[in-house]
Amino acid sequence: MKKPVKILLSSRDPGAAGNIIELYRLLTDDACFDVSMIASGSASGKIKDAKLDHIEFKVENGSDHVKEHGDPKQILDKALIWLDKIKPELIITSISSLGSGIDEALIYHAKVPVFAFQDFWGDVNCNFGRSADEYFVLDKFAARLSHERWRVKTRITGMPKYMTYKSFDFQKLQYETRKKLGIKDNEKLIGWFGQPSDVPGHVETFDTFIKSCTHVLVDFTLMIKTHPKDDDKQSITLAKELGLKIIAPASINDTDALLAASDLVVTPFSLCGLDHAVMSSFSPFPLGTVLYLMPNQKIRNFAQTACGIQKFPIVETSNAGVWIDTDGVEHIAKEITRLLSDRERKIYYSSCQHIIKHFDYQVFRTFLLEQVSPLRHVD
Repeated sequence: MKKPVKILLSSRDPGAAGNIIELYRLLTDDACFDVSMIASGSASGKIKDAKLDHIEFKVENGSDHVKEHGDPKQILDKALIWLDKIKPELIITSISSLGSGIDEALIYHAKVPVFAFQDFWGDVNCNFGRSADEYFVLDKFAARLSHERWRVKTRITGMPKYMTYKSFDFQKLQYETRKKLGIKDNEKLIGWFGQPSDVPGHVETFDTFIKSCTHVLVDFTLMIKTHPKDDDKQSITLAKELGLKIIAPASINDTDALLAASDLVVTPFSLCGLDHAVMSSFSPFPLGTVLYLMPNQKIRNFAQTACGIQKFPIVETSNAGVWIDTDGVEHIAKEITRLLSDRERKIYYSSCQHIIKHFDYQVFRTFLLEQVSPLRHVD
């Protein structure tokens, strides 16, 4: 057998890290590849939780990324050092919309084929002035939106992170997670899955949500899962001041488990909504429902600017979730009450079937091997 192809994987976003983690497992089990992985921030933490070997990326001042108009020199210089050490023949990164870090630095410096997994429709980060050679995307909508917004080349592959759902025991996962959270069998659990608090309009969105919760007509417990970059103490305090029954799942880092445990998932536009829909397509029974809450113009404008869309295409085309753009707390409360019903759970479950392409590793590995020099091709 010829020498394995050296691949470097990278990630700095905790959500996007799921694809890189699963890809690392697949590639390291394949004798055709010699894999290294580098990650930063909460993505590195997620990889540590998965007990996978990787390089933790940070510069001398302890930072691992820069904001959009920050000085990128230290990030770029440190990334180049790692590239010179590893000498990959092919690079695959994830994508994070906010700021720039190891993913964008590797794309900037790459002198070998470089690709990026896009786990959110149309999401491309060119803050360092260069795009990847090609983007691995979810579906036709993602491919079209990416081309319209960024004029980049795309390939519809589906997401490797969703392959793990095939082996899930959803009944056991749901039961054990709810038990750990202290949720009874007949008790309703609403899960708030937040995004970075510095997203314009996010603080106001959460405030509207918890005020709406005080008008919900059924008993429930509210689980607050803030973004990994944020502290949940202030959010919990605000919700408790309104008299809501609150839990914070600090001891459970598995987002999939928390999604499976929730009767209703509420988020502005986090990709955990898509994760829940795909989980539902693999589950043998209905898990819950999803509400995308964007009640103010600031957060809708941000989503449009950052993502190119406000409403998820799976809501538009498949009715896999409900999207609300009003700030009327009583209306939101009525929708929350409705979405907690068994009827809506079944409707949502039916809508989630066959919503995205499933990742095919054999097709993917063949593509990767074709990207290296014919002298390096391994059959």
